[in-house]
Amino acid sequence: MKPPQPGSLQNPLVAGSQVEPFIDWPAKLSDVTPLQVYVRGTVRWSEGRCTLVAVKSHTFKIKPPSRPMPPGAGALSQARQSAAAV
Repeated sequence: MKPPQPGSLQNPLVAGSQVEPFIDWPAKLSDVTPLQVYVRGTVRWSEGRCTLVAVKSHTFKIKPPSRPMPPGAGALSQARQSAAAV
């Protein structure tokens, strides 16, 4: 089982933590190419599903293309393989 990710409800972000989240940007470069904005900043507060980050820097990057998952690579398939091995 994977450990909870930072920022999940089981493992909230702590004020003062340095974070580097990215967001899918709604506008596209030349109306064609999808973008993401990457930010660096400090968590000011976090409560439940809300977090305030003081942004120190940001940069736009071209969103990597989606790659189809190969057969058997999904979490459910992995769980089934683990259960079958027992």
